[in-house]
Amino acid sequence: MGGSILRGALKLGALSAETVWVNDALPGRAESVAEELGVHAAESKREMLANADCVLYAAHPSNLEAALSELSQSGWEPRHWMLSIAAGVATSRLESLLPKGAAVVRAMPNIAASVGEAMTCVCGGAHADEKHIASSERLLSSVGETARVEERLMDAVTGLSGSGPAFALVVLEALADAGVEIGLPFDQSLLLARQTLLGAAVLAAESEDHPAVWKSRVASPGGSTAAGLAALERGGARAALRDAVHAAAARSKELGNA
Repeated sequence: MGGSILRGALKLGALSAETVWVNDALPGRAESVAEELGVHAAESKREMLANADCVLYAAHPSNLEAALSELSQSGWEPRHWMLSIAAGVATSRLESLLPKGAAVVRAMPNIAASVGEAMTCVCGGAHADEKHIASSERLLSSVGETARVEERLMDAVTGLSGSGPAFALVVLEALADAGVEIGLPFDQSLLLARQTLLGAAVLAAESEDHPAVWKSRVASPGGSTAAGLAALERGGARAALRDAVHAAAARSKELGNA
């Protein structure tokens, strides 16, 4: 995810390659990213902090304590601040692992950052000001849409937009498989399903009408779409998607409390 954000920010000019320093716990990873994108590979967190003000934490939450402890002991100064995309990790926890008064912004992007169509929500910690949040939004807007939310809603964000692409891809897969079952070649069925979902999303994005309004425009009385919608309701599709979002949000909360 960090790499996707970096690629998008560089492509759109939100960042300049000469200002970016990459550090990774895995041997050779930073060097590989630096060679690909023309940024600097920092041999240590101390070298990274010496050359950058903002630290994008894009590692797994399980590495959090070790990574932030090392950062704290590697020349962290008042000018430094953190943008974290660690799922489920509250700003208060991040602040507790960094030097006192550290500014932290928390964000929840999704995998669509890799194609510039992410949905990312952000919130600021106790010491983050408008400058920190606005800088985060400029960076993350380079890979999609952004919105500010209260931190108490971040687990809900994770359940809906963070995990949501996986749920949408299950719908895509199911539609394509159904097309094959009724006689379409797989490649053609996948194309039809993919473009249908994309078109529906664009319709919703470019209109102020509720999705139900568009649904009613497609479903004429007694028609084929109405029959299909009735089958979806009988099959519990709406309830299953709702349950998936609830389950993902609950798991995000559990991970944050671990």
